[in-house]
Amino acid sequence: STSTSCTTTTTTTATATTHAQIYHPHVKLSQQKITTSNNLQLVIKPKIMSVNEVKIKKAEVAFEIRGTGPPTSRTFVLGDEDHTLGNALRHVLINDPRVDFTGYCVPHPSEPVVQLRVQTKESLGGGGSNSKGDGEGGEGNVPVTAIEALKEACMTLSEQCDIVLQKLEVEMPEVREDRERIARLEEADMMEGGIMEEEEAGMDEENFMDDEE
Repeated sequence: STSTSCTTTTTTTATATTHAQIYHPHVKLSQQKITTSNNLQLVIKPKIMSVNEVKIKKAEVAFEIRGTGPPTSRTFVLGDEDHTLGNALRHVLINDPRVDFTGYCVPHPSEPVVQLRVQTKESLGGGGSNSKGDGEGGEGNVPVTAIEALKEACMTLSEQCDIVLQKLEVEMPEVREDRERIARLEEADMMEGGIMEEEEAGMDEENFMDDEE
């Protein structure tokens, strides 16, 4: 007598977030085949999960300024952001000698917003020069507003990120290739979106002309 074994193949998707995927997004994981003791063959297809994939809803506002009274104290609401941007801006602001206090909080994990509090010094002192030390005595005692402090912090953070990215691309050319590839894809999407809008506008105009006739 001959015994025949039957092999069943099942395909499943496994979520994998490894060190290589997070720091080297160009690395592609190949699918794996596992055969169990009862001849059941599993084909595992890895799926890259983003760290922000847990966000289930969009913020109601992209940016909002809260607070009244002196312009040296305001609370900024940043929509669709988390600790990454909040802590980075806090670090830049706290190193500004014109800033008296700054802090941020995420009200609730289910709310994709960051609230950033900025309070600048109402009196800079020194009289003879301003906080940047450029020797202009006329504006030496004019305090910087919370909005101005946040704008400068955003510019500083952007410049720091550019420096880090440039150095990273020198050491890892594949990072630059990924960035250029993503830029090309975004440009293609924008062009495709513009063409679709033009076609929709043309169809609306044709429908309008038909209604008039």
